[in-house]
Amino acid sequence: MIHDQHLPMFLWAEASMTAMYVQNRSPHKTVRNMTPEEAFTGVKPEVGHFKIFGCPVYIHIPKEKRTKLDPSGRKGTFVGYNESSKAYRIYIPGQRQIEVSRDVTFEEEVAFMRSRGSHMDIDSEKQEEMVPSPPPVDVPRDIVVGQKRPTWTRQTLQEAERHVAPRGTFRESKRPQRYSCYAATMSHIIDFEPSCYEEASSMERCHDGGVSVHHEE
Repeated sequence: MIHDQHLPMFLWAEASMTAMYVQNRSPHKTVRNMTPEEAFTGVKPEVGHFKIFGCPVYIHIPKEKRTKLDPSGRKGTFVGYNESSKAYRIYIPGQRQIEVSRDVTFEEEVAFMRSRGSHMDIDSEKQEEMVPSPPPVDVPRDIVVGQKRPTWTRQTLQEAERHVAPRGTFRESKRPQRYSCYAATMSHIIDFEPSCYEEASSMERCHDGGVSVHHEE
């Protein structure tokens, strides 16, 4: 009853009392198809006031208990019958309390559609359980469960790293013009500098010979 209407579980006591109330006023084979209430009292009980457990209701608020600006009704949920009077037990969700009232308007169509939707969900779940599961899929051996990167992923990344962007894709850096004279001077000095001891000695002898010839003249 509670799951059928999607009610909170702390209303289990109200649901138990309502189930017992309805069972005592329903026919049973053990008492020759009479109701337990009739078998005990000898009077056939009235069942015209039976309603769907958990259906939305609206309680009428009399004028003596409200002002002109207050609403004339309060929304609640039907959760049972009152044993001492012909009234209903209504649960008020916002206040989390039970009120007893006779002036109640029921919306049983909403409860009926809600109950029907719950049964359809259960039937669909049963059908899904009956559908055979697909055959297991073979997992490649190189893919290990729990491994962050499979073998084929590592190979793909390694191949991507081998490929280098072609030249000219990025902007090439150029040497500033202000260093061109300095570079030419340094190149000239490097070209005429001796690379070994023998070259240095020969250049020194040539230099000395040139000086002596210059003195002889």
